[in-house]
Amino acid sequence: MQENIQVERRKKGLYKVLFDVAFEAVIIIDLDTYDIIDANPKSLKMFEYSLDELLHLKITDLSVDPEQTEIHLANENVHCIELTWYKKKNNIKFPVEVTGARLTYEDKNLIVFNIKDLTERFQKRKMEEDLKISEKRYKAIVEDQIELICRFTPDGLLTFVNNAYCSYFGKSYEKLIGTPFMELIDDVDKETVDNSFKKINKNIPFDHYDYKFIKDGQVKWIHWSNRAIFDEDGNIIEYQSIGFDITERKCLEEKVRNSRNRYRAILDNLQDGFYQTDKDGNVIFVSHSALEMLGYVNRDEILGQPIKNYFLEPDTRDSLVSRLKLAGGKLYDQEVEILNKSGEVILISLNIQVILNENGEYNGSQGTFRDITEFKRRMNEIIKLYHIVEGSQNALVLMELDGTIIYANNASLVVARSPEWVTLVKK
Repeated sequence: MQENIQVERRKKGLYKVLFDVAFEAVIIIDLDTYDIIDANPKSLKMFEYSLDELLHLKITDLSVDPEQTEIHLANENVHCIELTWYKKKNNIKFPVEVTGARLTYEDKNLIVFNIKDLTERFQKRKMEEDLKISEKRYKAIVEDQIELICRFTPDGLLTFVNNAYCSYFGKSYEKLIGTPFMELIDDVDKETVDNSFKKINKNIPFDHYDYKFIKDGQVKWIHWSNRAIFDEDGNIIEYQSIGFDITERKCLEEKVRNSRNRYRAILDNLQDGFYQTDKDGNVIFVSHSALEMLGYVNRDEILGQPIKNYFLEPDTRDSLVSRLKLAGGKLYDQEVEILNKSGEVILISLNIQVILNENGEYNGSQGTFRDITEFKRRMNEIIKLYHIVEGSQNALVLMELDGTIIYANNASLVVARSPEWVTLVKK
């Protein structure tokens, strides 16, 4: 009898050791009351309770859904619950898998719960599901892009092409994958494309260029943006290229360029000078005739410079702008003194008007001007001579060869009105 008692004690001791060192959380429950009557260290760590705290709880206190837990406990055929939710002492919820075994010990109906924390597995599964959703979403985005997208290995073999790429080059996905992408490039352009990829390295991981080719008898343009994909050691493992069809933009740029060149030629061949300033008064355009008038050779000497620097009086520019706004946006025949490159004063006649932005706000000015320095000098000389002739006491008369008088000064008029002269004419 004594031996049997010692054997039982040893068994209990062994079971207690196994109970305590179990890898999973183990909780023993009174099936009649749902009270927790024992728990191993793993379960204490899992639920963050002390043993004394846990022994004052029921298993339903640990469950997020107590009613469902009671249903599981009442069902004798349920030995495993693959996924349910329990909560820690701080009410943090986490997924678990529960396996149960019923037994009777010392006239008590017990159930042993083996509880496995599924947090890591659940997070992993959720990440995988999220990844699948993300992949599906991004794949749809890439496939729906109108841009041409492809990827290829360092030796040039295509590993991915989207629908737009297939459609643009008129080939199926299956026929393109695994083929050299250079086969789609004209021979004359292969060197340009190859040089673009040679520029790419760890420090400069991308490059771009405009590619011109003939498709269906028409000139087409694609802007390619190329980027390298590197491994952890900095080696290029793949390239990605995104192509934008810029044919329409190129055609528009050509039209704008031709139009700009045509109007610039017109402005450059005007006798009068032409200029434009931005809203801050900096020169943004000046015609060739204006350059010559001011003694400059290159536009770069003037472009970007404040126009007030070229007025004899710097305040003249602000005064002109104020008068221009008050006058409704246009002024004509404004005589202004300016300085040429040599610092000499030039008198110009200026026609000026405002430039408005899309909101109708002041955005600069533009105008034409001509050098009237010599004209003004001659006019002043003529005016001086006029006053000399008019002030002379001698009678001065200009007449045509046929005797027609075309000019007579005041002294001549005085003589013409004298009685002696009148008498002489009568004779």
